[in-house]
Amino acid sequence: MTKTFQEYEHQAVPIAARKSLFSIAVIWSGFPMVMVGAFVGAQIINGLGFRHGMLAILLGNFLLAGYVAVLSAFAAKEGKSFGLSCRQLFGEWGGKLITFFLSGLVVGWFAVQTGLAGESVFKGFGLSQPVAIVGVGGLFTLLATAGLRMLNPLSILSIVLFIFTGIVSLALNFQHHRLAEIIAYHPSHSTSMALGGGVTLAISVFIDSGTLTADFTRWSKSPTQAVIASLSAFPVANTIPMLLGGIVAASLTAKDGNFAQRLNQLGPGYTLFAALFFMINCASVATHGLYSAAAGWESLFNLPFQRLAVNLRVREATGTSLAVLSRFGCASEQCNR
Repeated sequence: MTKTFQEYEHQAVPIAARKSLFSIAVIWSGFPMVMVGAFVGAQIINGLGFRHGMLAILLGNFLLAGYVAVLSAFAAKEGKSFGLSCRQLFGEWGGKLITFFLSGLVVGWFAVQTGLAGESVFKGFGLSQPVAIVGVGGLFTLLATAGLRMLNPLSILSIVLFIFTGIVSLALNFQHHRLAEIIAYHPSHSTSMALGGGVTLAISVFIDSGTLTADFTRWSKSPTQAVIASLSAFPVANTIPMLLGGIVAASLTAKDGNFAQRLNQLGPGYTLFAALFFMINCASVATHGLYSAAAGWESLFNLPFQRLAVNLRVREATGTSLAVLSRFGCASEQCNR
């Protein structure tokens, strides 16, 4: 562990080391403001129509917000990571079991985002798919080795690019579609889903990482600031991509919710910008997931040396391997349906 900065994996974060409200709010918001949310938002709108779909998205996000806010307040009060808090609440072995499962689960965020970014590099530069994914996985891991210090600027960059891309995409979209026709959108009977199903989808995207909120909000100076920071992520940051994806889906512009595709019509320069935005967005989400997973497993195994010297190397190998396998698996006809 360096002398200039500690991650406090094995102890509570002291008050003197806590971060500002802005810093924690930005770090937390940079996690759920992700393109996967746009894909899920499109799926909900395609299944429920725009009005009922937005109701499901809002209900799901407000339910998730309440859950994460309570956990965040507790995290700031104790100053402990998710792993340490679990052992305090559920006992030594109960806490270890929960931490092992959930911290391992969020490695999947690293795998998925690495796979998506690697495929983008593969298509853009003509590299072999495994090489592109492994290279991207290594880059994302290097970013994560800086810990909380890297999450802050990376989150700011990702959020700014996301909002800019969303605004430009909406402006282009509303050149050809009226708001009234988008609001009136309703799917065919064959593709409809129940309202409860839409609410569940909205919650499910970040229920795992939301449960791990202590890994981020333990750095807050007070429970009040932790709650405010968590609310900036849920419902605000988590709703934005779902809304954007739902709008382009209801416009029949991009049924999968990929609003960034709208930039392609402006020319090669904007297409390159869209690719850069996608890469940085994936980097932010992957780094957050890897940080949270490493913090949990380090507290679990109580490693006596720097978390990012060994644990993240294991995480890189695991996550990158999963990413390669996931992309090869999705090459099959069944996965592409």
